Amino acid sequence: LGGLRFIDSQLAFQFQGLKRIHDGIQKAKNNPTYRAYNGWWLVYFIALIAKADERAITRILEQFSLTKNEKISIQQSRKADKLLKNISRKSLRASQIYETLKPLTQEVILYLCLRTPKGFVQRRIHRFLLEDTNVQLHITGDDLKEMGIASGHTIGWLLKHILHLKIDRQIRTKKEELNMVLRCMKNGKEQHCDRARRS
Repeated sequence: LGGLRFIDSQLAFQFQGLKRIHDGIQKAKNNPTYRAYNGWWLVYFIALIAKADERAITRILEQFSLTKNEKISIQQSRKADKLLKNISRKSLRASQIYETLKPLTQEVILYLCLRTPKGFVQRRIHRFLLEDTNVQLHITGDDLKEMGIASGHTIGWLLKHILHLKIDRQIRTKKEELNMVLRCMKNGKEQHCDRARRS
């Protein structure tokens, strides 16, 4: 660790909580789901520099030989506190958690999971990684075009909305997906989807 002092003589390392990160990584390595994953070094490194200031982070990004994804992971990890706060709120739908975690790299998501001591937050993250990221729609944009929906914006919005409903396990089959599209478009307003969702 002393070798990193060339970046910033005042660089502070985050040792508090590293044991939980380390133990969590060792446990995850024995899980068949993550056995082939080789990015644990970056997860640990993110935890190590969690308390570094922005100047130190900038120097790390500039002077270390990092890939684009590794740099993005470090930058995203700077918002870890805010991200954990967002997904710790009660009464969140799975689709809301999906939208929060979807833009993040896998390393940052795993770091969040290892960092939080809250079991229900860990379960939310595991569900996102193991279930929700694999949810796919039966319908496509072509199906919506055949229904007379021409606007690319509307098609994109509808597909995203139907995906959220499927992640929230409110619909399952292609017929249910198509029926929800019809309900959403009945009044020609996107707001109708929200009313249909609550009904």
